[in-house]
Amino acid sequence: MTGSEVSDRIGFRGSELEQLPNNRCRTRVVVAWSTGDEFVGAAQGDDTEAGRLKCAVDATARALEKSVSDEITLDVEGVRILKESDTTLIVVLISYRLLGGTQQKLVGSCIIGKQPLRSAALAVLKATNRIMGNVAPLQSG
Repeated sequence: MTGSEVSDRIGFRGSELEQLPNNRCRTRVVVAWSTGDEFVGAAQGDDTEAGRLKCAVDATARALEKSVSDEITLDVEGVRILKESDTTLIVVLISYRLLGGTQQKLVGSCIIGKQPLRSAALAVLKATNRIMGNVAPLQSG
């Protein structure tokens, strides 16, 4: 991997969960390019384990869209939690459309560790890594 490939990647910077009334929650996710420019996405949903993870996935998608000035549209089509043996995974299905392009689908996954929101965000980043790298020059232009 060359240095330029690494600089075209957007990374996870942080997340926070806020519990709301009526068993609802709000999640904020922060992502950043290697330039240091940070972008925040937010989403609300059910305050359950699956609901919090779905919120983190949605919030990550919104942050990624902002990071490239909405040059790409990301839609979360599915979020699955899979348990196999002693391992729990999150798998996300994301559809994307570049401005003027056709809709395509991406899949990403991550083992859920001690920071479930981070794991959800990383699954989205893994799904979108290549496409975001292709759009990265738009964010700095």
